[in-house]
Amino acid sequence: MTAIARELNINASTCFNILRTLAFTGVIDFDPVTRSYCTGLGAIDLANKALLRDSATTLLSHPRVQHLALTYGVTMTVFKRIGADRVTAVSVIEGTAAVRIHIRLGQRFPLLVGSSGRVWAAFGGLSQADIGRQWSAMRWHNQPDLADYLAQVALVAKRKIAIDDGDHVPGMFSASAPVFRSDGTLQYSLSAAWARGQHDKPTTRLIVTELKKIAAELQAFE
Repeated sequence: MTAIARELNINASTCFNILRTLAFTGVIDFDPVTRSYCTGLGAIDLANKALLRDSATTLLSHPRVQHLALTYGVTMTVFKRIGADRVTAVSVIEGTAAVRIHIRLGQRFPLLVGSSGRVWAAFGGLSQADIGRQWSAMRWHNQPDLADYLAQVALVAKRKIAIDDGDHVPGMFSASAPVFRSDGTLQYSLSAAWARGQHDKPTTRLIVTELKKIAAELQAFE
């Protein structure tokens, strides 16, 4: 408590009262042996409420999104940017395939990795210098060099669809498309992911085409 009060520059008694209230509600836990505090299970409830308030939950309730997930056994995910260099999964639907891609609600990823990352690189208002700084810190299974990555991003900016064929995660194919706000800025990336080899090329093209069309329509759900 003393360390927290000092860091926040608040009175120790005020800090104690705040911590006691948070502990009472379960947001934090108090260890009487070490006399220290840590995050409690109540924080999960708070996080879930924040996710449920996000309009991304409306996106995945769209009938065509549901159809894509259930008909083709793909995992549909809406990613939202948090901070300068991360995205988080704010809504997830898993398909019915026996082997499926699992993405946990609230799971965080580096902003620029995979197919979703290419969307954020293309439409997220980043300069090439910004992309270069983040690219050097990324870790992929098969990471493209920076010149190739920037060329791929340029194609995404033109086509409004991004593909990752096992580069980020081995054995996973993903496609992502941008979902814009009414002012034209990027609000979410909408992704479909499945096991490599799960679908033949014509079916893959169909899923990718449908994903792009759906994302273009979802701006109205802002």
